[in-house]
Amino acid sequence: LQYLGQLAQAKREYERALALQPVYPEVLARLAILTATTGDSAQTRVYAGRALQQNPLETAAALALAMADLEERKFDAARIRATQIILDAGTAPINRSIAEHLLGDAEDGLDRRAEAFAPHTAANATAHAWDRPVFEAEGVETAIPRIARLTAYFPTPEAAAWRAPKDEVPPTGPVTA
Repeated sequence: LQYLGQLAQAKREYERALALQPVYPEVLARLAILTATTGDSAQTRVYAGRALQQNPLETAAALALAMADLEERKFDAARIRATQIILDAGTAPINRSIAEHLLGDAEDGLDRRAEAFAPHTAANATAHAWDRPVFEAEGVETAIPRIARLTAYFPTPEAAAWRAPKDEVPPTGPVTA
């Protein structure tokens, strides 16, 4: 739900999960990220603090705190937090990439434009390396070739070849095999 932009519903479901299982650092970290993306730094700090109390290695909670630092214009604190995440050998590549972007944002906030460029470049390289096995796998059609193929295809066939007949009523209810 969170990744579909249904933030209020996602928050309710996370809180419901916490009511059932109060020691759930992953959910607390997700709530911290959710509130950080909406700019609620105070609530971000509460959720992240609880997550880190339950699991000091909860990287998403640390990322949320860095996001809160940026929101509050505490750029030095964000820089330190992001650097700690980046230097932790246990940080997953996708989280390292996020931390590198946060570090770049912190440097930019400190008016160190030249220093901000390197972390953003590193973040892109980290994310690219993380995604490479998926997007460079045999037989995978990536976005640009797909767009080119579809752009070339749709002007050529008759619309009837790909449109549903006007008198056809779309099915309702569950689809069964």
